[in-house]
Amino acid sequence: MVSMTFLAASLVMFVAFHFLPCGDDLRGWTIWRDVWRILQNPLDILSSVRQMIALASFLNFALLILAAPFLSAIWQKSRLAWGIALACSGAAASGFWILLALEPPNDPLPIGGWFLFLSPVLNFIGLLFARGGLLPKMASPSP
Repeated sequence: MVSMTFLAASLVMFVAFHFLPCGDDLRGWTIWRDVWRILQNPLDILSSVRQMIALASFLNFALLILAAPFLSAIWQKSRLAWGIALACSGAAASGFWILLALEPPNDPLPIGGWFLFLSPVLNFIGLLFARGGLLPKMASPSP
């Protein structure tokens, strides 16, 4: 239940990011135009390591955030699937936050930007809880 709360909150924040201001009177959905422009000419991305990290992190956590709440039964049954999703989620979230630390914005981050940066963190926390990763183990009564 705790896991689904975090995963759903992550999904809601990611969807809300698309409609909230993200600077210069632009909405979050406009990021997809930039992603499409970059993907049309993939050789341009090789010139900037930071741009590669940002694009890979964004696409990775976008997929995980959209899929994770609906795959909770798989996280319960498959330790391998859960581990891979957890590693990808952690890498994407940390990559995005490291880029923010390396290149802090000049202006304060608008609300849409905060939603974008917090949604992968909530997704990672939700995946940690998916198999009881942070919950104390309940002792079963002995017969």
